[in-house]
This record gives sequence, C-alpha cells and structure tokens, in this order.
Amino acid sequence: MIDAGHGRRRAISLGALLVFLILGFTILISVDWQSGSELHTLLEAAATLLAIIIGVLSLTRHYSDKSNEYLLIG
Repeated sequence: MIDAGHGRRRAISLGALLVFLILGFTILISVDWQSGSELHTLLEAAATLLAIIIGVLSLTRHYSDKSNEYLLIG
C-alpha cells in the first residue's frame, strides 16, 4: 500500500518534471538547429540501437514470465 508521503513526493516529482519540460520546450523552440547528414545518421543509429535493446529486453522478460503485456511494451 502506498502511504501519503510517497504519493505527495511522486506528485511533486511529476510536477517538477512537467515544469522542466515546459521550460525546456520554450527555450529550445527558439533555437535554430543546423546540422549535417552525419548527425542525422548518428541519431538514427542511436534510435535503432535503443529500439533493438528494448525489443530484446521485452522478449527476454516475456519468455521468463510468460506474460503478454511485455510484448506490447516491446
């Protein structure tokens, strides 16, 4: 069971995250991004690697627990 202190800390953490994301968005919206094809390729490779890792982890978790929700996450 979750006590009141834990719920309050979680609400404060989520509120701080929301404020941080909104401030980051307002700062970054005015930045003029200039990059080449090398950076684009690097970002695509990083995203692909992250997707492969998450897929492998979800399949490993699915086969160890026999639960279908991990397949939906992956």
